[in-house]
Amino acid sequence: MSGSRRHGRGVVGRVARCSAVAAVAVALSACADGDGSTPDERVPVPTVAASPTTTSGVTGPEEATRTGGAPVAPAQEASAETPAPPFVADTNADLSTERDGNPVLVSVTKGDHDTYVRYVFRFNHSDPDGHQPWRRFARPPWDVRYVPQSEAVQDGSGDPVANVGSEAHLRIRFEANMHDGAEGQNTLQTSVSDQDALDFGSDYEGRVTWFYGSRSERPFRVFYVGDGRVAVDIVT
Repeated sequence: MSGSRRHGRGVVGRVARCSAVAAVAVALSACADGDGSTPDERVPVPTVAASPTTTSGVTGPEEATRTGGAPVAPAQEASAETPAPPFVADTNADLSTERDGNPVLVSVTKGDHDTYVRYVFRFNHSDPDGHQPWRRFARPPWDVRYVPQSEAVQDGSGDPVANVGSEAHLRIRFEANMHDGAEGQNTLQTSVSDQDALDFGSDYEGRVTWFYGSRSERPFRVFYVGDGRVAVDIVT
């Protein structure tokens, strides 16, 4: 496609880059409900050990005005069943090249906890010609990293994302689409609140981008939950 799409809501972020990055051990769990359609948002609160991270020391507003788009339903929480093993979160870039199916983003949900926030991006498999009727979900490659404010922009237009007041900008980018069909119909059905720190960036040439805005670079991790769901956990 030739133009930048601005469907959906929610995202933003970036901060002055940290010269020293501290690893933070975070223990938490991820799981699904009966049909695997939504993430566990009531996992145990993780324990965070240790080393202080370097921050800019500059504060900024956490809220933002959102980009326009089709109305979407509010995100809902889900039930929990199976805990996940402990993991280490840091501020280093997190990339995955694994792809399964033809992913289109259909929902973004959020779970707030005492020491971290979890966003779950869910992707369905787009198959308008019916070549793989058995496939329902898809897994996209991702590239999640902190970027300078100059890169906290919409692909194509180069316009800054709504939450430009933040000091840290976590760019969450998937090799996927947020539209489907010959007319480019928006596929996003559920998203986060307009007042959330997560802000929609763009849907442009096979890349869907969101931004999480904060006052400093916070440790994070990204992992595939299953059933088309990618979780991004950010220490708060």
